[in-house]
Amino acid sequence: MIARIASISGVLWSVFRAPGLAVLLWLVFPVYWLLVSLGLIIDRVFFRRGPAAASTIVIAGPPRSGTTFLHRFLDDHSAARATRLWETLVPALCWQKLLRRGVQWAAGRGWPGVNLAPAHVTGVELAETDDLQIFARYADSFFYYVYVLSFRERDGPEYLNAALRPARIAARDVGWLRRAARRNRVNGQTNSALLKSFSAGFALAETHAGLDEPRIVYVSRAPHETLPSSLSMVQRVLGLRGLYARTDEAARRRHVERLLQASLALQQAAIAGIRRLPDDAVLIVRYEELLDDFAATMERILAFTGLPRDARLTEEIALRSKKQRDYASAHKYHLEDFGLTERRIREEFRDVYAFFGH
Repeated sequence: MIARIASISGVLWSVFRAPGLAVLLWLVFPVYWLLVSLGLIIDRVFFRRGPAAASTIVIAGPPRSGTTFLHRFLDDHSAARATRLWETLVPALCWQKLLRRGVQWAAGRGWPGVNLAPAHVTGVELAETDDLQIFARYADSFFYYVYVLSFRERDGPEYLNAALRPARIAARDVGWLRRAARRNRVNGQTNSALLKSFSAGFALAETHAGLDEPRIVYVSRAPHETLPSSLSMVQRVLGLRGLYARTDEAARRRHVERLLQASLALQQAAIAGIRRLPDDAVLIVRYEELLDDFAATMERILAFTGLPRDARLTEEIALRSKKQRDYASAHKYHLEDFGLTERRIREEFRDVYAFFGH
């Protein structure tokens, strides 16, 4: 982990030209890591039992494919409970119990604000991807490649090629997701935990084998739509501190090419994982189905996950179904903005288009 912190610090210093943040990272992260570690030790004593697992629902798929929408809809309207943004950064149950009222009080007053609109609406009390937990805990995960390694002059191919990555890393991440699911059951007093992970796409079979009562819902969207949206999203995240504006043209070109290859590797790995698993282990949902036939798509998802239906959920599905057909994202982006063309994407991702039927 020290090597990864050094990499993050080096990128902050040399690529984003933010030496102050690079130094601050070395001062803050060790303290943060020790507090989280202490909290997890306390949890083993005071939170040894929780609700039994009826299902662990994992929403997977490439970034910008509709995973956030589905993740939050299920969290808001079903019995499944997801991880809140602030909980990804404070993963120990003991610290969560201590801080929850204060966080809710602050969230009710609009603080702290996180403004990524229109690309991504988020907030401390909204459900967020569990990859952020892995990044915060281990300075690792797909986020580490997207926001750090992809900007470096030297690449990190082991993040895109499962054959180059130690098996213990996948085991570590699946183990963390299993503990995250347990925390969600405790916090929600429910038998159904809800997770969202892009990184899981690299190891779908291992994720399925390592979780309690797993149900994997894989959301797919045409790559020529997800890729420019992902690039735009990363720019917005890094723009919060003005970091992206400090990068040079060479770093930006590297980032675009590597994010393209990362997206391709992620979806190819997901296809390989789906083929390794039994037909009833993964439910594939296309982005277009969420928009054009939401009610029927939710019927499939509820049947697959085993989530119970009540009158409120039925009503919400009907309301959302009417809205979905007219939905148009305010997030505008174009492949040409990043020096890419749809023809190139369709050629390089031809296996992805064929498998998912886009």
